[in-house]
Amino acid sequence: MDLFSFCGLDQSGKTTIINKVKEKLGNGVFYYTKEPRIFTSDKIKKIIVPSKLNFLFFLIDRLLHKLKLFKHRNKIIISDRSIVCGIAYAYATKYKFNFHITKFYCNFKKIIPVPHIVFYIVPEFQAENKEFNNTFRTNVKEGYEKVAFSLFPDTVIVKLHNKQDQVEDCINKAIEIITKFK
Repeated sequence: MDLFSFCGLDQSGKTTIINKVKEKLGNGVFYYTKEPRIFTSDKIKKIIVPSKLNFLFFLIDRLLHKLKLFKHRNKIIISDRSIVCGIAYAYATKYKFNFHITKFYCNFKKIIPVPHIVFYIVPEFQAENKEFNNTFRTNVKEGYEKVAFSLFPDTVIVKLHNKQDQVEDCINKAIEIITKFK
């Protein structure tokens, strides 16, 4: 199963780029998915507060996702976010992040989907997002670069510099890499 993931800060252009990639590649040998959020949805988080349970639900979400992806194992899978993103965001929240638990997670790599290639979208513009402040965005970026990428040494990280007026360059680069696996 070849798994490609698009990751990056919120509003960096991930979903826009994926939608354009889907439009250009079609379905054929490709299957498109999103990072799972069944048990880690905001509604569940409000009901169940303990972070150890959140981590357990995080693992259950990924295991269920792996089972779903297994049905499409003969296709190239393109995902909007992945475990790499989840770890970067967990790092940014600090109070929920526990490096030892994350190391423990890495022992589950065989049963939880880990992308072969992560397209890390680096925005070359400042997105307006009142929901996240600049400190949080800085912490997410640090989470990617200092923690998440180092936990997955076999995953190839491809940085796509998304300039607002040159998104087509990111799309073409991603397509060029993905189609080599057809």
